[in-house]
Amino acid sequence: MKITIIGGGVNGLCSAYYLVKEGYQVEIIDESFSESGTSYGNAGMIVPSHFMPMASPGVIAKGIKWMFDSSSPFYVKPRIDFRLMQWLYKFYKSCNETNVAKSQELIWQYNELSKSEYRTIASDEKLEFDFHEQGLMMLYKNDKSQKEEISIGEKAQKLGLEVQFLDEEGVQKLNPNTRVNVKGGVYYPGDAHLYSNFFMGEMKKLLITRGVNFITKKIISGTTSSNKITNLKCEDGSIINTDQLVITAGTWTWQILQKLGLKLLLEDGKGYSITKFDTNQRPTIPSILTHEKVAITPMGNNLRITGTLEISGISNKINAKRVNGFLNAVPKYFPEINVSFPSDEKEIWTGFRPLSPDGVPYVGRSEKLNNLIVATGHGMMGMSLGPATGKLVSEIVAGKESSLDLSLLSLER
Repeated sequence: MKITIIGGGVNGLCSAYYLVKEGYQVEIIDESFSESGTSYGNAGMIVPSHFMPMASPGVIAKGIKWMFDSSSPFYVKPRIDFRLMQWLYKFYKSCNETNVAKSQELIWQYNELSKSEYRTIASDEKLEFDFHEQGLMMLYKNDKSQKEEISIGEKAQKLGLEVQFLDEEGVQKLNPNTRVNVKGGVYYPGDAHLYSNFFMGEMKKLLITRGVNFITKKIISGTTSSNKITNLKCEDGSIINTDQLVITAGTWTWQILQKLGLKLLLEDGKGYSITKFDTNQRPTIPSILTHEKVAITPMGNNLRITGTLEISGISNKINAKRVNGFLNAVPKYFPEINVSFPSDEKEIWTGFRPLSPDGVPYVGRSEKLNNLIVATGHGMMGMSLGPATGKLVSEIVAGKESSLDLSLLSLER
C-alpha cells in the first residue's frame, strides 16, 4: 500500500518515518520543502510543561488588551474574514476550566510520548540534532507573573511533573555562563530541546536512504469517489494516485481540505525568530520570559530568540515593531545578552503555527473520506509533538491500538 503525505514539515517527516517502519511505501509532496519553513526556525523546545491549552481562562482578557497593541505578545490584526470570526467565536467558547480539565492530561502525555520518541530516534538512528534533556525555565520579574507561574507549576505537580520553584539565586546557579536579572523562575527539569534545523536535515537524509520519495509539487485539487480520495491533481497538470492520504500541511491544511470538500477551523499564528551565531553569551537552560512570551534556546554554539503570536493572515511582511518588542525584552532578563534589530531583514525568520480554536491538535481519520488522515493544529508545539504525531498517524493507518486517546483530537469535534 502506498501512503501519500502532503506536507514536508516535522509532522510529515515523522509520519513518513514511522510509516516506513511499518513497511509502507511512502511519498511526501510539498510545494517547496523550504528550509525557511515553520519546522526550521522555531524555538526547538520539547515541552511536557506546556500542558495548558492556549484556550484557557484569562486568555480572552489578556488578548483584548494585547490585540490593540501591534507590539504585544499576542496580536489579532482586524480584518473582515468570516472564517476568522468563526475561529474567534469557538476560541472564546473554549476559554474555560472545562476545556483545560479535559485536555491538559492528554497534552502532557502527548509531549511526554514525543520526548521519549525523540530520545529513541537519536539513539536508534545515531542522528545528531543537539538533543538535550536539560529542562525549561519560566522566568518572571514581577509579582503578577510570579503568581501565575507558581499556580501553573502547582497544577503541573498534581499531574505528576517534577517542578522546582526558584529565587533569583537558584536561577543563576543553573545558568552559570551569563548573568540573570529576575525575581525568580519555575523550573521544569523534565523538558528538553533540540536544534530543529539539524533534526529536519537529518530526518530528510534518513528517509531518502529508506526509499521515501520526495515530490516537489503544488496540489490544486483532488478526485473523490465512494467516500475515498483516488488521486490528486498538481499545478503542472500531473496526477498522483493514492491509496491512503495523510495531510500534515500545517497552516495550509484547511485550504487543501477545502479543495476536497471538507472544512476545518484553523488559523495562522505568525511568529518571528532570530539566531545569534557563535556566541558565548547564552543561558544554559532554555528559558521563556513569561511576561513578554519570548523563548530563548541555546542551540549548539548559537542562541535562538523566538517571539510573538500574530493572527494576521498569511504574510511574510516583517513587522519591525513586533521584532523590536521581543528583542528588547531579552536584556531585561539577561543583561549580558544584547540582540539588535538586524541590518538585513533576511536574518529575521517568520513562520506560521497552525492554531486550532480549542488549543488541542487535530489528529485523526476523516469521517467523510475514509482514506484520509489529518494531523495539524499543533500551535506552538509542532516541533515538540512531531515524533508522537508521526507515531499516532502510523498507528491509525495500520489499524493498531493508539498510544494516546484520540477522541479529544478528533477532526469533527
